Amino acid sequence: MRFANEKETKKFNELLTKNDNNGSIFQSYDYLQVKKDSNWQIKHLISDNDIYFTVLERYIFGLGNLWYALKGPGTANPSKLNNLLDELKDFAKKQHVFLFKCDPEIPLKEKAKLSKELIKTTDIQTNIHTVLVDLNKSESTILKDLPQKGRYAINRAKKDGVKVVAVDANTKNCEIMFNLLNETANGAGFSLKPKSYYFSYWKRLSHLKMGQLFFAKFENKVVASAFVMILGKKATYKDGASNRKKETYGASYLLQWEAMLWAKEKGALSYDLCGSPASWEIKNQEHPYYRIGKFKTQFNKEVTDYVGTYDFPINKIKYFIWSRFFEKLVKRLYFMVKHMSFY
Repeated sequence: MRFANEKETKKFNELLTKNDNNGSIFQSYDYLQVKKDSNWQIKHLISDNDIYFTVLERYIFGLGNLWYALKGPGTANPSKLNNLLDELKDFAKKQHVFLFKCDPEIPLKEKAKLSKELIKTTDIQTNIHTVLVDLNKSESTILKDLPQKGRYAINRAKKDGVKVVAVDANTKNCEIMFNLLNETANGAGFSLKPKSYYFSYWKRLSHLKMGQLFFAKFENKVVASAFVMILGKKATYKDGASNRKKETYGASYLLQWEAMLWAKEKGALSYDLCGSPASWEIKNQEHPYYRIGKFKTQFNKEVTDYVGTYDFPINKIKYFIWSRFFEKLVKRLYFMVKHMSFY
């Protein structure tokens, strides 16, 4: 295992797409810049078996470096992950790492094949459970394969005059998007990161043609919005919001449909709706994200479950100290001061 050299670093997004999971936008340098703004360092690594992945590095006083592979490392194969971890152990020790944290895109049904050295911990990312839409077919077939309610909502919005437009992620439009997002968060009971966090990657990824901001308009008023990211063959719906007054039916459905068509045109073969209740919770009306899951499963009834977040201790004594005494305290204090997650 080694760090990527300068030449490899410059084309690391391309290298990520060579992984067997086709890469993840969350592993890209350009998305992770938002984490660099939060005092994480970005490191690109290459395994002996040519698995390309990125880790976020943060120094923890008295313990050493903590590495976190957000939605990585880049494999959907548990055997390949186990081999990578064996490689990583000695390499990470030389980098004064005491803990490697990861949330690989390995299906939950493969959980039993994971290394016994991995320790299950609290899930970090919202799309450990998610809904995927297959774009590797004709537009008419994709539409036909959607659940009936989804198709109806799309057609109804079109009939009622809803228009979806791709817009520049300039300050004015980002402000409109954030205000809608804030309205949605208040209504749904979840918190947002600081405005600067969203503006940073919306603008950066849009400038790099790795992201697109969409508005759904009804009678010249923005009633729904979405930000969609793309890397290689995979598109991801990252942020979305809608007017709580629900002035017209189906605007958010049509918005997603047009975003999927945009992604397909850009070469994406799959569209990740990025987060839902787990498959066994999807019909639980008491679940805090029940409404979100209900909306997203109108594009595909099947929920994809991944194994979630795991800890791989490099130094077991230091890991014990961190996990038992400090991690919860650090996360709590960080949120109090920064109003955002430590990870």
